[in-house]
Amino acid sequence: MTGLELHIFIALDDVRGDLVDVYAAVRSELLHLPNYAVKAFGERLDRHGVEPGFVAVVAYVGGVAVRYADANTIERGGRRRKGLRALRVMGIRRSERASNPPLPLS
Repeated sequence: MTGLELHIFIALDDVRGDLVDVYAAVRSELLHLPNYAVKAFGERLDRHGVEPGFVAVVAYVGGVAVRYADANTIERGGRRRKGLRALRVMGIRRSERASNPPLPLS
């Protein structure tokens, strides 16, 4: 891909339409299934978009969104943490993670 641009969003309202469009394009063959329907995805996205730490990284080519990744902060005792068994970053010890915090978004 040439002309690839990555944009970071911390507010769902600023990017929701692009995320839904990319999802629908990538999952087009599965959209007839209830869990993959655009409406179901939009509902999940709306829940994630108001949770703490929401961030989306969207790849654009020629001004058109082509791929994305989104994430949230997982808080102790929160809805998403309850489903986690373990989180491990391969090849990086806990002490190394603590001394290399993530870069700020701005």
